[in-house]
Amino acid sequence: MLMPDRFANGNAVNDNDKALSPSTADRKDPNARHGGDLAGIEKHLDYLMNWALLHYGLPLFWKTV
Repeated sequence: MLMPDRFANGNAVNDNDKALSPSTADRKDPNARHGGDLAGIEKHLDYLMNWALLHYGLPLFWKTV
């Protein structure tokens, strides 16, 4: 499970939204929005793929050998 808001902020332009409360993102406040988005996930796809391979791919490989 991946929570985009907490993972990575790839586009700071969309951090402030007056329709949301609070309207600004604050990464220092654990209870506030952190501003993460799909652009942040795209920028870290290599990390996510390596993590998935390490945690899911290798154990499956070792069980089949």
